[in-house]
Amino acid sequence: MKVYLKIKAKELGAEAKFNKQEQQKCLKKARKALAKGKDRVASYHRLQQHGMYEHLRDVVGPHARGTNIARGFLNGKEYKDIERWTYKPLIPFVTEDDTGKRKYDPNTWNYIYDMVIKYGEPNPRFNSSIEDRFHEWYNRAIIWVNTWQQMDEHFRKAFIREICPLNPKKQWTILEKEDARIVAAINKELLTT
Repeated sequence: MKVYLKIKAKELGAEAKFNKQEQQKCLKKARKALAKGKDRVASYHRLQQHGMYEHLRDVVGPHARGTNIARGFLNGKEYKDIERWTYKPLIPFVTEDDTGKRKYDPNTWNYIYDMVIKYGEPNPRFNSSIEDRFHEWYNRAIIWVNTWQQMDEHFRKAFIREICPLNPKKQWTILEKEDARIVAAINKELLTT
């Protein structure tokens, strides 16, 4: 069943690639129309390009992200290994929205949970069900996200730029040390709860 998620991820990647190609075509048409003095045609192509960009940002991207996180869980990876950090955290579990139906937004943990349940297979290595494993994994992921967000990102980036502005390998080493410090804090918090 994990193969279906792999296929979905590849389809979303292909859709994103095609979307970007079509955006470039629309921009090229808009530039040509502007050069010829056809403002209405140029405006039409810019609106088309903007609509495709919004679809890529608001629909394809979140679905690809959720698919990637679900695949990572089913492959036995921790959340911190799938997304080192994010600028847009996922919305916590939402049981019901205003209409009484389950919220189906790709930026929620519900979306990832639904994919895990739909495409996940029972694994003989684990004694617990896939639902229990996901909720344990989810709790560790939330602790990771909360700990990561507590750090002042601007301070961390400024520190890295100041210490080693021209050496990316050294920057990566500093980030790994920072991750190790965060993991130690998470483990300490897990042991105290």
